[in-house]
Amino acid sequence: MNSLILALLASTAVAKDSKIRSPEAPSQQCADDAGAPWVDDKPGKAYYADSPALPLSCPPPLAAACETKGIKAALLDGPLDCGGKGWFCRIMPQPGWRNPDFVDYNFAHCNETDADYRDDNGHCHGSDTDDTYGWWVRDHWNRGYAGALTCTCGWKKTEGLVNRCDFRRHVDQGKDLKNCRDANEDHGKSYEGTCEAHPVFVDPCESPDSECWTVMSFADPSSVRGGGDDDGDADKPEEEDDKPEEDDKPEEEDDKPDKDDEGGDDEPDDDEEDECEDDAEFKFRKNKKLRDCDWIRKKPKKRCKDKFESKEGVSAVDACAKTCGECEDPDECRDDEDYYHGRDEEHDCVWVEEKPRWRCKKKGAKKACCICSEI
Repeated sequence: MNSLILALLASTAVAKDSKIRSPEAPSQQCADDAGAPWVDDKPGKAYYADSPALPLSCPPPLAAACETKGIKAALLDGPLDCGGKGWFCRIMPQPGWRNPDFVDYNFAHCNETDADYRDDNGHCHGSDTDDTYGWWVRDHWNRGYAGALTCTCGWKKTEGLVNRCDFRRHVDQGKDLKNCRDANEDHGKSYEGTCEAHPVFVDPCESPDSECWTVMSFADPSSVRGGGDDDGDADKPEEEDDKPEEDDKPEEEDDKPDKDDEGGDDEPDDDEEDECEDDAEFKFRKNKKLRDCDWIRKKPKKRCKDKFESKEGVSAVDACAKTCGECEDPDECRDDEDYYHGRDEEHDCVWVEEKPRWRCKKKGAKKACCICSEI
């Protein structure tokens, strides 16, 4: 009888522990990590289970995990065995799999021209500890960092490959886990080395003994819109702009003051609009290439803050007034230009707007940054 009771108790314990953990315990999920709380995962179903994420191969560092749980779970959860050397991943653009709200590109490959002055190749992130991998994957998956995910062992292999790479720290159990807000920030461990300091370019994923692994269509599918193309909605504004021309109503209204001799040929409304347009002739040089307001418009929150100037000394914020929001009503919300979080002056409202869901929680951000009032 006693043996039967023990068997029943054992089977009950297994049933309780059969709840899927993605990744496995112990938890390193911090307060600002994206996605549902780890403890609330639905029984028997990983967060990525129904996604089109496609792992291409299982490398030696994940071989044991692939054998026990399958390749998809292994490459997205781990556990990873890099011999304690850590890891790093690059999320790079994938045609047809794009999140238009994902703007946190942070690196350039060192074989690119002027790599140290660029950050347009994708997002790089890693750690010097193996057990952080699954927690970083879960966080960035739920943040919608869409693209092709390529990873490898060896945090130090970032040197000579990329100009910078973000870092996720290990979170200890107990007080550290309880108090952890964001393991991706405020630790001073991100790789900030320059390509110039490491002139030999080596991509570990191109070597014959590569231990790299790739997951295509990475990220929460709900964050990917329009098949990754911008063309789907590109014509809509043009259709709306054409309507006034078809009706010709503005021209009829402009003619009325002429008949009454009240306005003459003056068109103050049009003049005011013309004063607050982007300067089509504005050009400046960046990374040996001529840039204009169209380039500023791709990342206005960041680039309007940078001190770009034409050879005539005209600043981008003045020349690209419409793009940079200089046409807005002065009574509308404006970011506090003097605000920055912590001791890093680059952690300003532009930085907050890149990841508002958790950075608006930083001290002073809600009061200083307009984006926080929209959340």
